[in-house]
Amino acid sequence: KAVCMVTEMPEEMLDSSSRQQEIVENRQIAMYLCRAYTRKSLREIGVEFGNKTPATIMHACKVIRNLVQTDKKFKEKLEKIESFLIS
Repeated sequence: KAVCMVTEMPEEMLDSSSRQQEIVENRQIAMYLCRAYTRKSLREIGVEFGNKTPATIMHACKVIRNLVQTDKKFKEKLEKIESFLIS
């Protein structure tokens, strides 16, 4: 929900199978945050995102970690979402 609130994207878009870059990026952020801030397994997270495989969740986390290191604007976006999530 935090990702949707900050990015103003409808929640159902995260569960969709859309490959539009903005939707994919926000979905990957949500997967990354689920992995970072919950004790859910990769399988459990995948089920919440429309039965994605554990490999998809791992890939999303890897993509987000790489973007944080290489894209300053993306890092700021993620930090904004994380601060919203924590508050």
